[in-house]
Amino acid sequence: MEENSLHTLRDLKMSGLLDPDIYFVHSIEGRNKETVQADVHRYRDLLREYGVKATLCSMFEIFERRFFAKGYFRGENFPKLLVETEKRIIRSCEIVLADLSIPGHQYVGAIMEIMYAYDLGIPVVAVAGAGPIGTRLWLKAHCDRIVGTPEDAVQCLEPLINKRMGSV
Repeated sequence: MEENSLHTLRDLKMSGLLDPDIYFVHSIEGRNKETVQADVHRYRDLLREYGVKATLCSMFEIFERRFFAKGYFRGENFPKLLVETEKRIIRSCEIVLADLSIPGHQYVGAIMEIMYAYDLGIPVVAVAGAGPIGTRLWLKAHCDRIVGTPEDAVQCLEPLINKRMGSV
C-alpha cells in the first residue's frame, strides 16, 4: 500500500501538479526551538530567493506538530518511532539537503539520515561550512555534493532534483 502511495506522489510531482520534496537534515538536539525553526525558515527563504520550486520538509516541524505537543516523545518507543518516520519521509522525497555547518556539533542523527538517503539512492547535498566535516572521506562517499554555504547548496538542488525526477 505504501509503495502505491509513493508511486502516486511521484506521478503527481513528475506531472507538475505537486512540487518536489526536499528532506532537510540539520542539528536539532541540544538546540532551542527558536534556533531550529530559524534554520528551517532560512533555507525556505533561500529556496524562494533562488527560485527553486520545492517543498522543504522539516522533521522538527513534523514531530513538533504530531508528537511533541502531545507528549509522545517521552515514551520508550519514541526513538524507534522517530527513525521509522524519518525513513518513511526520506523515501518520499527527491533529495536530501543537510546542513552540517556548526563546528564541533555531533551530527549523529543527521549522519544516519544521510545514510538512509544514500541506501535509497536519493541524492544528498551537504553544507559543511568552514569546519573539517566536509573533508571526511565517509561523508564524501555518501553525498552527491558537499559545499561551503547554504547559498551554494540551494544552487545545486535543481539539477539534482531534475535528474532524479527523470530517473524515477
